[in-house]
Amino acid sequence: MELSPYVTLIPRLDLMMQWANYGKYSELLDYRFGLVKGGLAFGFSDGWSAGVTLDYNVLHNQKTGDRTFDSWSPAISLQKIHSLSDSSFVMADIMLRQSSTEQTVTFPAAGVFADSGDNRQYTASLTYIKQLGENGKWTFMPRMSYTLTEYLKSPSTGREDDRSVFHRSQS
Repeated sequence: MELSPYVTLIPRLDLMMQWANYGKYSELLDYRFGLVKGGLAFGFSDGWSAGVTLDYNVLHNQKTGDRTFDSWSPAISLQKIHSLSDSSFVMADIMLRQSSTEQTVTFPAAGVFADSGDNRQYTASLTYIKQLGENGKWTFMPRMSYTLTEYLKSPSTGREDDRSVFHRSQS
């Protein structure tokens, strides 16, 4: 949807459901995970875009139906795409995400969902995009990212995790 010659609005809705059926090995591994994520991205001139999203995550035990945890996570992002040629681009983006989690079932195994507390995530990434083949049917997309997670809820208050990742994707 074009709001003006310089601003584009892109709505987004993602739904995901995942099942793990390992109940014969452990009840802890027999779960159902769901995610609903909605957002809006605003595209501006010169390859800039800004976005806001809100996602809801939930984890249930498949046998008992008990909810292990659920969380609400709003996020804001900023992205810039720079064209290197007709078939290659560099994309840089940053994101800030805050998760508010409600853990309702405590597992008997220590540390099973140690990361399920309230947290704030800072992410920065750089992606190279190269279209290959006839009419750009193939895409090569290596991506480097860095994420810092700060935990805000006891017993993990003050804990920080950082992660650097290199992805390579071809399609």
